[in-house]
Amino acid sequence: MRIFRSVRAASRIVIASAFHMEGKHEDSLKAIADLAKSDRERLDRTSRYAIDSIEAANLVLAARDLARAAKLLEDIREIYEPPEDILLYAHAKHGLGDERAATKLLERAGDKRMGGRMLLGRVVLLENAKQRNVIFHTLRGLLLIKLGRSDEAMKDFTLAAAIPTPGWYSDRARALLPPKGGDFDPRSSLAPTVTGIDGDT
Repeated sequence: MRIFRSVRAASRIVIASAFHMEGKHEDSLKAIADLAKSDRERLDRTSRYAIDSIEAANLVLAARDLARAAKLLEDIREIYEPPEDILLYAHAKHGLGDERAATKLLERAGDKRMGGRMLLGRVVLLENAKQRNVIFHTLRGLLLIKLGRSDEAMKDFTLAAAIPTPGWYSDRARALLPPKGGDFDPRSSLAPTVTGIDGDT
């Protein structure tokens, strides 16, 4: 089956997605890099969206090459632009020094994630509503922290942590919530988020 480009792309998407959701952002990037350049250039729109969005998310969360992450998100938004991608773009713009753009993008993303969607192509992409909500609220909370709005961020982390979905995003949201009965101290619990979102930093 590996002779078919769509099969090779689908396998890379699945592997990269799994690594990404586990917080193994470098492994996820490597899985994408293993897809031959010739294959990547000839992908259908749905597959290209999946590959480029995963790469952009990994780069943002690893705080690496934010200019490339922003360019990828700009290029694929004509295919599909869920609110999580808007938040990732806001993170990239903030990291590149444009706080005003990040704030505007935060407003455009909104404060709620509505439903899920299916993208049809040679590779079919199905959105898990619960998982997307966790990603949305975790990314939103992380961005609010960067913008100095910690109290608002805690509301998003609480929403993300309450959804029973395993993975890096829900773990990160729970880790950033203050202990019950304790005070939130961004100096201690958010230092990795300020310097780099990757859980390994």
